[in-house]
Amino acid sequence: MLSYLFENFDERAKIVAKLEDKANLFEQYIANRCAPNPSYVVSTQQRCASYFGIHNDEAVLQFFSKGQLKWIAQLQQENVAEEQAAKALFLQIFREARHKLEQSELSAVAHQLQLVMPQLTDHMLNATWQHFLEGTYGVCTKDGLPDTVAKKQVLVTLIDSFIARNASVRLDGIPRSYLSQLVDALDGVEPQFAPHERQRSSRQRCINEVRLNYLS
Repeated sequence: MLSYLFENFDERAKIVAKLEDKANLFEQYIANRCAPNPSYVVSTQQRCASYFGIHNDEAVLQFFSKGQLKWIAQLQQENVAEEQAAKALFLQIFREARHKLEQSELSAVAHQLQLVMPQLTDHMLNATWQHFLEGTYGVCTKDGLPDTVAKKQVLVTLIDSFIARNASVRLDGIPRSYLSQLVDALDGVEPQFAPHERQRSSRQRCINEVRLNYLS
């Protein structure tokens, strides 16, 4: 698990080192609910044996999404320091990404499969912001950034809708190609997930199982 986290996330010490003299600002953004909490917190007990003998130690590691530094840079660029402004910035980027998706080929593909693009509601937007702050989207997207979150949400909703309406049958020809495009697009924004999460993840349900049940 640790190898997965170190490879796909930034541990707090790495972020602090990159921010240098702005490390306190990083802590302030989290405290003020402008930036996400860590996506994973790992408590470890370490036992080290070497020429100098046995050493026991404990550590708490905090892992943030790869997009955390980029988000902090965006907050700085926009002079954002409080939650209301941070939420407005997040939702602006999120809505712009949704609009691009609605105008993209993926929207046309969904239409061909008789799938409807999910509607934006205040409840959904508020819930998305809360999940963002909790670090949830660091777990279930590759970078945790608002445009990636928008794409992941739409694709998972579309694929779940397809599954709910169709029996486990193989697809041929054009329908198969359309579904494959949706699955491949989701594959591009979803992580592998930590080993203990994989069987319960949206990747397992919407990518692995769909490829097995409909596209193999």
